[in-house]
Amino acid sequence: MSKLLEVKNLKTYFYTDDGIARAVDDVSYDIDRGETLGLVGESGCGKSVSALSIMRLIPDPPGKIVGGEILFKGKDIVKMTEEEVEDMRGNDIAMIFQEPMTSLNPVFTCGDQIDEAVMLHQKVSKEEARKRSIEMLRLVGIPAPEQRYREYPHQLSGGLRQRVMIAMALSCNPEILIADEPTTALDVTVQAQILELIKKLQDELGMGVIMITHDLGVIAEVTNRVAVMYASKVVEYSTSEEIFYNPKHPYTLGLLSSIPKLNKGQGRLSTIEGNVPAATNYPQGCHFCTRCKYVDSKVYTQDSKCWNEEPKLEQVDGVSVLHTVACHYWRDIAMKRQKEGDVIPAAAV
Repeated sequence: MSKLLEVKNLKTYFYTDDGIARAVDDVSYDIDRGETLGLVGESGCGKSVSALSIMRLIPDPPGKIVGGEILFKGKDIVKMTEEEVEDMRGNDIAMIFQEPMTSLNPVFTCGDQIDEAVMLHQKVSKEEARKRSIEMLRLVGIPAPEQRYREYPHQLSGGLRQRVMIAMALSCNPEILIADEPTTALDVTVQAQILELIKKLQDELGMGVIMITHDLGVIAEVTNRVAVMYASKVVEYSTSEEIFYNPKHPYTLGLLSSIPKLNKGQGRLSTIEGNVPAATNYPQGCHFCTRCKYVDSKVYTQDSKCWNEEPKLEQVDGVSVLHTVACHYWRDIAMKRQKEGDVIPAAAV
């Protein structure tokens, strides 16, 4: 049985003066009703671009979806007409953007902006849209929703603006909600409230949720499955439990090692040396080879395979769930870690 949404071998490139930026290159993942999929990775790894590709919001030029399929209930979004996409966008698949202050129009009230989405997709009158908008503001926990309906974005706090964005995204009862770093720049108390709200609404409405974040704590708390992305690629993909307690890819290991450990003194925080390579100049082989600490270790030397042959996702041995990893030497690395007693205390997340 097919999934609600299936992204298959997606390629989204940007054609710039510096060359072709392969922002998303051969990425695949899927999601079903009631599931939460986490997309995690550093800034610039392609998380948001893959989500914008699903919504067909890639600016053309310079960007273009050059390959792959995005199947929503079996129909390819890439091949939809603009009219079909406009009907789908916000109605069947909705998105919460990173920064509500720049996503909300400052010259219109919050209510007007929610009304517009409701009237466009639900084909109702202005009065019916107003009632629906106030109902949604109340649903997302905004106090005095009738008053907030008449206010402008700048009159609200960051947490309330984020709730307005969620109300707008959910106003047409979408089947899939894409949350692009919905807790960025919010204090920890408001973060917890927003995550709890999304989970509560998901349970009530049965939505599939794609949670995009670089915060592994958020991923551990709310997701069922995780796709770890690095430099335009999915490098590891499995259930949340497998990713946190049985990680295989050197990049995933580096991310987990960088989490502060509260149960013991650690001194300096562990980091992944170097920077993400430019999207116009990825290494020919494994995109992580320029930063991988195992390249020059005793596991293997700096051989031609890592630098010249791109690793493909393969199933991890001996696990009952889907767990794929894109690394030529993940078995050798796992053996080396086992011998050295290198354990990632994922329970600290």
